[in-house]
Amino acid sequence: MGIDDKSLCGTNQIDDDPLKFVVEVVLSTLSDHSQIDDKHVDKSKKDEDVTERRSTILVQIYVDDIIFGATSTAAKDNFVRLMQGQIKMCMVGELSCFPGIQIKQMNNGTFVLQEKYAKNLVKKFWLENAKTARKPMAIGEKLSKDDKGVAILEITYRIITGSLLYLTTYRPNLSFNVGVYDRYQASPREFHVKVVKRII
Repeated sequence: MGIDDKSLCGTNQIDDDPLKFVVEVVLSTLSDHSQIDDKHVDKSKKDEDVTERRSTILVQIYVDDIIFGATSTAAKDNFVRLMQGQIKMCMVGELSCFPGIQIKQMNNGTFVLQEKYAKNLVKKFWLENAKTARKPMAIGEKLSKDDKGVAILEITYRIITGSLLYLTTYRPNLSFNVGVYDRYQASPREFHVKVVKRII
């Protein structure tokens, strides 16, 4: 669901607290407030768990987009109707991608992947012809500052480790390795770039 910026110009209706705005729209539009359970609202997280009778609606605000899902078609249609009655917006359909993430909705469940993002990293760092490694870090590998090695630009090393950090969102098994390599951002050497590319 995309929010049309032009329709919000000068109104500030969701600028201050978009999460609060969404909750207020739902609560103010329903005739019986007891149908909505707002006890699960956590203002520190940008998501919302709203239970309408036996249906659950999950809502997340991301910049000027609203991503939501519901356990029933009726709950989904009702939420869309309530929101469109308050602000101008357009529906873009089922969520299939998010920055760096692919979402596949199938009969046996919803799957979140980063396959495309990982393949793009291989191309970005010119590793198409590189040999694959079974593990992201060699057994018994010891890293050091390696002051005698060929110096590499810090920004280059940070781009690589930063890209890998995003990959750990759905690959937590890589978190330890990325964290270890991330320690050498201050004065990276050619050796550090070589070992960090092993993860890719």
